[in-house]
Amino acid sequence: MSSAITYIDQLTVGNNNVQIEGLINSIEEKNFASKPGKYIDIELSDKTGKVVLRKWDRIEELPVLKKGDVVKVNGKVNEFKGVIQIIVNSVEKLQNQSADKYLPAYSEKEIEESYNNIKKITSSINNKWLKKLTDKYFSDEEFIKKFLKAPAAKGYHHNKIGGLVIHTSSVMSLCNNLIKNYPEDKVNRDLLVAGAFIHDTGKITEYEYSSAIDMTVEGVLLGHIVIGTLFLEKKIAGIKDFPNELSVLLKHMIISHHGEYEWGSPKKPKILEAMILHYADNIDAKVEGINMLTDEAKKNGNIWSSKYDGRNFLASVYCADNIPEQELF
Repeated sequence: MSSAITYIDQLTVGNNNVQIEGLINSIEEKNFASKPGKYIDIELSDKTGKVVLRKWDRIEELPVLKKGDVVKVNGKVNEFKGVIQIIVNSVEKLQNQSADKYLPAYSEKEIEESYNNIKKITSSINNKWLKKLTDKYFSDEEFIKKFLKAPAAKGYHHNKIGGLVIHTSSVMSLCNNLIKNYPEDKVNRDLLVAGAFIHDTGKITEYEYSSAIDMTVEGVLLGHIVIGTLFLEKKIAGIKDFPNELSVLLKHMIISHHGEYEWGSPKKPKILEAMILHYADNIDAKVEGINMLTDEAKKNGNIWSSKYDGRNFLASVYCADNIPEQELF
């Protein structure tokens, strides 16, 4: 009797007869380092996450596989350097399956709540020009459709369907809350939250996600900073007499939000609002990235995460009011 299908986020180390279905994101034949022969590495995803598959021997028994194939896999779950992997027994290609349903995704509830938060914050903008501009984005049905589905990254943070709206909502909330610590005449709130809303909009065409989360040709050649700036210009062109000075400031918010030249920003932040946006964007990306790895570590029973930004992070932090998840000290 075949075992039931298991989602990737339910995998447990030691299960010798696990069966999962998913989408091949990448596949690579590799040479053994210490002996003749080859093995195969496959990255597989379903809506709950990703996992590495390894086939160590008899790789010629596998069907012809490629990126974008939907497969059913039987194997053994183990752990390598703190990360769950599946040692493959068999792989079956599934026909006539919709690939996108196997991509990691945020829940409809999470996406809806984030979008409502974005609309709530932008609705409080007082500047009439920024109000007209944000309304242009919201009235663009094609943009909103893509905005609600696009990931925010391929593999660094919020790399799921719906990741862009989740990330944008969080960055806008961070900006909105940060400026409460400072006098109103020191920070232009309307410019800041409008910039936070549009800062990553180029990602709606930087990534494609029909059969895997990957870069589009436009994304590789231009990147989301350029794409988002060009998109902003089109929206502004549709607003009669939009102030040029405000247009320049908004473009600067987009092109400087990575903060450093080596991180892809053509310019470093040179207005306070752009600096705040950069740090809010960076905080949200790092928090999400670290949480992804510490969640994986805890699921595998590990104290430390795999490396992030050159270091391992403690997966469980003791809280005196609760029973710790594991004994650390």
